[in-house]
Amino acid sequence: MLRLSKVCLCCIPIGLTLVSLLAVQPIRAATIGPTIAYMDPADLGNQSNFGGSLFQNFTVNGAITVSQLGVFDSGQNGIAGALTVTIFSSTGTAVTPTETFTGTAGTLIGGDRFLPISPVTLPPGDYSLTTTGWGGQDLNGNFACINNSSCPGGPFTAPTLNTGNGLVTYTGVNFGSGGYLPPVPGSSPDQFNAGSFVFAPEPATAILLAVGLLLLVLVPRLCRN
Repeated sequence: MLRLSKVCLCCIPIGLTLVSLLAVQPIRAATIGPTIAYMDPADLGNQSNFGGSLFQNFTVNGAITVSQLGVFDSGQNGIAGALTVTIFSSTGTAVTPTETFTGTAGTLIGGDRFLPISPVTLPPGDYSLTTTGWGGQDLNGNFACINNSSCPGGPFTAPTLNTGNGLVTYTGVNFGSGGYLPPVPGSSPDQFNAGSFVFAPEPATAILLAVGLLLLVLVPRLCRN
């Protein structure tokens, strides 16, 4: 009984420490499964007069693993030209492979097509989801094109932004050229139908959380027996 009590006294603080550390990061890694970052609607794009790069900016609060990259398919009938998507760090370095989408390649989910990549871990920091290839063949969606004579377009439905319980914060958008541009101050992070990606907590984070919760659940039961 004395040995069991010592186990209880040791393991409960360890479990509390593991869970507390994860809570204050703040990564809130309660969601263990994959999350689609930007969920675009099954709809038509409304911007045909833009041919540069679109930047969707986000901050990683706790390490994540990216397993798929995605791009908006206007009309969901296939990519007429070629659209590319890459994630860049704030230093301008590509941190994922560049995926090129053509035709009906990839898995269609809502308004986006997704292709798998070799899993990439993104540590905390600022990033840009950068897409290229937009234009008359493949329309992106842009809130700014509603009732804008200089940007002829139709209705726009914003994407749903999923944070993975706080793992990711969406910070805004930009447009232009290059790999990374910081968000335009005050821009809305859901302004574009453009790129997306699939992510999950970095495995070590998920394991630590699971171990901490397991200790908190099992040890008190052992102490009562």
